[in-house]
Amino acid sequence: MIRSKIHNLDARIRQIVASGLPAGVTGQQKFFPDAGTAESAGPLTMTSLRSYARYVGQSPRLITSADIHCYIHGVAAVAGAGGASVNWAEVAIASGPIATSLQASLNLTILAYASITAEAVASSSTNLVSKAVSSFSLSPDLGIWLIVATAFETTNMSMRYVYGTDIRGLTRIRSSCQPSANLNTPLAFTTTAPTAALVPDLSLIIS
Repeated sequence: MIRSKIHNLDARIRQIVASGLPAGVTGQQKFFPDAGTAESAGPLTMTSLRSYARYVGQSPRLITSADIHCYIHGVAAVAGAGGASVNWAEVAIASGPIATSLQASLNLTILAYASITAEAVASSSTNLVSKAVSSFSLSPDLGIWLIVATAFETTNMSMRYVYGTDIRGLTRIRSSCQPSANLNTPLAFTTTAPTAALVPDLSLIIS
């Protein structure tokens, strides 16, 4: 009898993990960068056309929509060779392996994105930006990766950053990569240099 009840409970837990919260049950989970890092209000100036990927945790269940949070130090729109200073800026969610410091390179699959171009050029102050992403499928037990990228002509946006003593396994970069143009295709992201201990402050909220 007891063994049968335990088996049924285990089966129900697996069902919840696979399908999400049961009907009528609501709640929010927020995924930050690893607990070993700290936040700073100081700006991290972005490199044009570089995608910064940040590992924020393991997916607890099937995720199909979420909100990405970040803090932007915007720039006023100025004339550049291609028009406005910031040509485009995007945040995205990607799936990939659970991060470890032993992986020199790994593949991430960008699932959904949102534009933050308007926020990037709107103001010179620090603004909390929240962007909804949806219509994707991130399976349980995969790694959750958040991405931010931008292209600019003269002056680029910067962001609040996180830092730590060893974040190489939790941070990846890829050059010449616009998230919206690379959806649903595995892409190789490499580790940052050991001295590049500053990475964009990104977090995720799922309901």
